[in-house]
Amino acid sequence: MAKVSDNLNQLGISSTSRSKITSYRSELRANGNDLQKNHINRANEDPRAIVRVMEENTPYGLSTILMLEAGLRADDALNFSKLTLNADNSLYVEQSKNGLNYTTVPLNEETAQRVAEAISNQISVNYGEYRVALKEAVKSTGQEWKGTHSLRYDAIQQQYSNGMSLAEIALYSGHSREEISLHYMK
Repeated sequence: MAKVSDNLNQLGISSTSRSKITSYRSELRANGNDLQKNHINRANEDPRAIVRVMEENTPYGLSTILMLEAGLRADDALNFSKLTLNADNSLYVEQSKNGLNYTTVPLNEETAQRVAEAISNQISVNYGEYRVALKEAVKSTGQEWKGTHSLRYDAIQQQYSNGMSLAEIALYSGHSREEISLHYMK
């Protein structure tokens, strides 16, 4: 909502209620505005460097790994009570965005063991603290800050380049629709 509020303020609109935002979006589309034409690819140049910095310098390394390797949303990667580790090392994510439940791609054995421990310890990470640490990590690697969602872009683009179909990506990332997964492509 903060991004929507910023964008609306730039357009001279100061209301941020959900119904107002929805009506503005509908009105802009009705007037022929293509709200997707300014799509920004939020993928990072070197996401592994970001993960290394987060692992070495913060307590948030595992959350960063889950965003990059499993394509989790930040909220899902920060709240381990939402996660169940399956026998094949995939994660079952409960109550993700819009209340969706989904299963991720399988994790490597080391990451799966770390996740099992975090679930057992009921780890929950503060989003604001994570965001600040991630932003500092990105900048320390000489890359442009593109938001916490950038690691999800990296994960989805990597899955696609490894031969996963848009339908599979939609399934494993909790999108449920291929056109949403397509949004993450370059």
